[in-house]
Amino acid sequence: MKLIDKSLRDEGKTTVADCILFLAFSGLRVNEALPLLWSNVDWQSQLIHVKRQKRGINPFVFIGAEIRELLQKMQSRSTSPYLFPSPEGPEKPIAYPSVAHQLRELCLSSPMKYVTLHGLRSFFVTQCRQSGLLDSEIAALIGDKSGATIIAQTYGDFMPEHLLKRANQIRLLAS
Repeated sequence: MKLIDKSLRDEGKTTVADCILFLAFSGLRVNEALPLLWSNVDWQSQLIHVKRQKRGINPFVFIGAEIRELLQKMQSRSTSPYLFPSPEGPEKPIAYPSVAHQLRELCLSSPMKYVTLHGLRSFFVTQCRQSGLLDSEIAALIGDKSGATIIAQTYGDFMPEHLLKRANQIRLLAS
């Protein structure tokens, strides 16, 4: 994530970098995030009110430390009612194809592993799993009413480093 963020910012693609980090930190679908307005951000309750797609549940995202820091930086330079304004003008949000294209071009022009916008949702789920959240809790956080099954079947990843660290905790014989 740090490499993607730095590369996009170095190219002057601040809004795309903000959007990609936001997707990775929130677990939102792209089309749930792009139309967000600053009025959707409730600093007091630490929630961002969202309209879920695919008959999703829990119309909110918790403002954790990473999202809070990102949002504060975004808001300090914002000139638009949208979190992710279009480069064509602040009166509309950036378009999905624009964000997808910039991420794709970055991945193809660098030695980094190819990342998709949906892969950012997977990143969020993986981080939640590695933090110890239950699959049912993660499903609720990403607004998926399918429950734990979708997490295990669709997003069932662990980073190799995490898995090896956890495996090192296994004790097979009592001492």
